[in-house]
Amino acid sequence: MEHAPYERLKWRVLRYAGALPSEKRAQEMTDADYLYCLVHEMLDREEAMERLCPECRTRAEEARCSICESHINDAIRNAFSVKKVSASHGKGEADIISEEPIDEAKLREAITKTGYDFVSMTSKPYEKHALFAFLKK
Repeated sequence: MEHAPYERLKWRVLRYAGALPSEKRAQEMTDADYLYCLVHEMLDREEAMERLCPECRTRAEEARCSICESHINDAIRNAFSVKKVSASHGKGEADIISEEPIDEAKLREAITKTGYDFVSMTSKPYEKHALFAFLKK
């Protein structure tokens, strides 16, 4: 689904509506239906945010940054062969697990293409921890 954004959008709309793709109502939906549902979902979220006190609204808006995190994760996955990538808006960093070294210039380019700032990079060898490794003497 990562490389099929339209299909991913359809899945998200169906999940919001509580429908499965195999259901008749989902199979009969047109592009206009998907757009209509998506707009209503956005409006529902906006109205819910307006009902919050200012402090709670600020915390909720900061929590929305999972979108930012997914943009960074996708950019890194597309630029490198990685085992795992996990960006955190709150920490302002992305953890990347890769068997190959990550080229800093290429990483900077991938991040800045998304519109986000690349600040710095640190690297260390990945140490795989075995399950129950603490039991070894």
